[in-house]
Amino acid sequence: MSDRTIIVVGGTSGIGLEIAKDVIAHGDRVIITGRDRTRTEEIAAGIGPGASGIALDISEPETIAEALRPVGAVHGLVLAAIERDANSARDYSIERARRLVVLKLVGYTETIHTLLDRLDPRTRPASCCSAAGRRTCPTRARRRCRRSTAA
Repeated sequence: MSDRTIIVVGGTSGIGLEIAKDVIAHGDRVIITGRDRTRTEEIAAGIGPGASGIALDISEPETIAEALRPVGAVHGLVLAAIERDANSARDYSIERARRLVVLKLVGYTETIHTLLDRLDPRTRPASCCSAAGRRTCPTRARRRCRRSTAA
């Protein structure tokens, strides 16, 4: 196991989970986040040794700093958290739309802001939650993260 720690925000399912598995397979440690503490810790345990979980809901940005307080040095950051929401014009909900905007714009930025003093200065966070990101191969995303943190 290397000394590198990669955080995957939204690492309990989808591309975030696949990236977290790939991080472990390559010998690095991974911290995954998810909204439910018990579920996140169970999924982390299933990924294997070197994986841990933290409860974090980035749609509630006021809670991010406290949730990430125990995190030490970070060598890679993947922002994969997203809520799937088909908020059509016919059934439009301002509340649901606002939650998504806060999650993606405020939550992502606050996560980076909170971790800045712990991020390896060569690290560039990778976002994998767009339609293009969902089609991205986890290995390709991992290579991008590793390349951005290489000396």
